Amino acid sequence: MKEYFISLQNEIGFYYNIAKYFIYFCIGALSLFLLNYFLRIFNFLFSKFSKEKLISHLNLTLKFLIFAVVSILLGKLIIYFIF
Repeated sequence: MKEYFISLQNEIGFYYNIAKYFIYFCIGALSLFLLNYFLRIFNFLFSKFSKEKLISHLNLTLKFLIFAVVSILLGKLIIYFIF
């Protein structure tokens, strides 16, 4: 019986490490995405203003906001059903 709990503890620890590195990866990828996005906005602000660029940036911002909201709601929904 003691061996079972030791085995279970080792297995849970392994999955915890995998989840931890996956979360690190997601945070890093999101940070790189946001850094690229802010650099593009910075570049846009100091370049010539054009209506097409403004509309494309607004469209990209709206899509990102919708993506973020849907992702958060989906994550909360998944956590709610699991726990």
